[in-house]
Amino acid sequence: MPKITIVYGLCGSGKTYVAQDMADRTGLPFLEQPIGRNLLPVIVQWLRSGNSCIVEEALLFDKRHRDHWTAELRSIPKVDIEWICFEKDLATAKHNLEVRERGEAKRLVGLNKQVGIAIQHSRRLRSAADL
Repeated sequence: MPKITIVYGLCGSGKTYVAQDMADRTGLPFLEQPIGRNLLPVIVQWLRSGNSCIVEEALLFDKRHRDHWTAELRSIPKVDIEWICFEKDLATAKHNLEVRERGEAKRLVGLNKQVGIAIQHSRRLRSAADL
């Protein structure tokens, strides 16, 4: 049975490190940031062929992307989908990014602000659902 392990979360949270380590230990292919490279059709075909893989993508924190990916992946017979969410506080993630190259860090800090807003919104929705 094909399996896709999707690691997503804040930029600077350590998801790439963990996903790469998982790929190294399992020998599975590792795809980093596939949304920007439009790799979902390639991933779906790979899984339909009975193969497994590990994916890392910060943008899957956005529910619209997650919903689209979930629908596409569920169309594959007997696929096992594992979602691993990395959620660090914004200050720690920002610090991790600041030790990276300056140009890349600025772009990713901006993305984290957007994701942080989504996290706060998601928490409010969960809290309201618990009432």
